[in-house]
Amino acid sequence: MHQIKELPSEFYLSYKYFINNLLDKEKRPNVIFNDKSYFMYIDSETTSFGIEEIYLHLISIEGKKYKKIRYPCQKDTPVENCKMKCKIEHIDNILNCVTERRVQCINRAKQLKHIIKTIELNNNNSPLVKTWEHDSYIFFRYQDFTKYIDYLVLFQYVKNEQNKKPYLRLVTAYPIFEKFIKEKFDEVYQDYIKKPSCSLDRVTFCTSK
Repeated sequence: MHQIKELPSEFYLSYKYFINNLLDKEKRPNVIFNDKSYFMYIDSETTSFGIEEIYLHLISIEGKKYKKIRYPCQKDTPVENCKMKCKIEHIDNILNCVTERRVQCINRAKQLKHIIKTIELNNNNSPLVKTWEHDSYIFFRYQDFTKYIDYLVLFQYVKNEQNKKPYLRLVTAYPIFEKFIKEKFDEVYQDYIKKPSCSLDRVTFCTSK
């Protein structure tokens, strides 16, 4: 039984979506990369108050002081409807007992649906999704400029020690909104398609967002 009473009410729908569509092994899709199909692994380890750590990571953002015109939610959820304003020191920050560096974000919570959408588009060879790899990490970037969508899903390639099929572990997923990060991803992808085996040290900044 999953308890959500510790979550603010505005996160209930996203948590229900997470449980029913991402945590459920039968419903989450496999991931196709380089013409191979991989099981999508999602860690179900929970915090001390019973909520999955990966869910809290996916619906939270690093605490920063953004100028009003640069709030991450400016294109989606009006910032006036968010009481947190990306402030980790906010009294209602539910992640204070988990980490000192993140705060819940209603905008990210509402975009959880883009994880499966990104994978489904990728699996159908949609031009809206760009993919590349670096070391054991595989990146999926979903861009739809008509809907103001720029979303990254990051997996880690894991070899199964019990001689079973390798799988992809969901590391993180988040909307890309800062211009310099968009430009870095553009450069990384262009480098990759020119020379897929090259060393892309510039991608390391994005593996923990």
